[in-house]
Amino acid sequence: MAINSGNQEAIGRLSRSLKNIFDKEIVAGNEVVETYIGDWPYQDTTMVFLKKPFLTPIQRSIPGVEYRLINDPHYWKAQYHDLESKTLLCCKFDGPNFNPL
Repeated sequence: MAINSGNQEAIGRLSRSLKNIFDKEIVAGNEVVETYIGDWPYQDTTMVFLKKPFLTPIQRSIPGVEYRLINDPHYWKAQYHDLESKTLLCCKFDGPNFNPL
């Protein structure tokens, strides 16, 4: 999948820790579906959304990075949040027929 320039800017803003996870996700077959640079939920926030749930093992012990299972179909499934850089790597639910119940 080609990454457009808007996506490339957001990907370039990911913290080193999140970029490492991102790179592993891409190799595992995940892909970028959306990016966001703006002032929500914090000023100067960057968010990168992956198409599928995280495909690589969840990492819960990275200093300064919080993993959260959001599990809200109105938003996204899960996220890694770099608390210092205010960058987030998020994943969507799997497929258009997702049923959270």
